[in-house]
Amino acid sequence: MDIGQVAQITLVLLSPTLAFAAFIYVPRAVRAVWRRAHPEPDPGPLSPPIEEVVANLHRLLHQHDALLHTPDVALRARRLKALEAAITDNALDAARALDVPAPAAPGPTGLRPATLSRLLRDLAAAGLVLPRGVGLVDGDRLT
Repeated sequence: MDIGQVAQITLVLLSPTLAFAAFIYVPRAVRAVWRRAHPEPDPGPLSPPIEEVVANLHRLLHQHDALLHTPDVALRARRLKALEAAITDNALDAARALDVPAPAAPGPTGLRPATLSRLLRDLAAAGLVLPRGVGLVDGDRLT
């Protein structure tokens, strides 16, 4: 048996494996080359637009004020903490958008009401229009 016949037998034996490997790896290689030649565009800013943040902040502040004046004490405690955490998230987004110095991001419970009220007043001083007559903005509840 000469080398030519050995090469032919080896090629016949390896051809199913080579065909399967080409079936698997060629599309991956084509996708990799395509992605490198045509990169995806930048997804844009990660934070929501300031208009959306302000609208959410207004809505949450009004809900917070309405909840403060609710006679049902049992419902109020847990919902108040959740609303204050949501207001904290939106206020921190607004502070980042307006370059207002803000405290470090708190845990899941949000900022304490006194700190949150101070942040909201700083945002109002920076030009953000916040609703008047609302407890956190006017500083009625600072515990």
